[in-house]
Amino acid sequence: MNRLTALIAAIGVNPYWIAFNAHWGFAFALMTFLPSWWTVAAGVAIAGVKEFYFDARNEVPKQTALDNWSDFLGYCFGLGLAGWHSGLFR
Repeated sequence: MNRLTALIAAIGVNPYWIAFNAHWGFAFALMTFLPSWWTVAAGVAIAGVKEFYFDARNEVPKQTALDNWSDFLGYCFGLGLAGWHSGLFR
């Protein structure tokens, strides 16, 4: 656990919750500017490659499978929420 993660945990906020919110916020912003089915498909594919290939091998400190799944599901939640909000999924 790095110093920032330890500080956040000491304050009483779950670091996974912060990461999840950051990832869905980014995906929501992306869908706000590019609301289309292509954005959803590309977003899910790119998030999968980023989390399960790149981050799993290169991120420091080393991420666990829970970290990768939490971040990936954050991206998917943001894409879904923005797609629903824009009327794309209705």
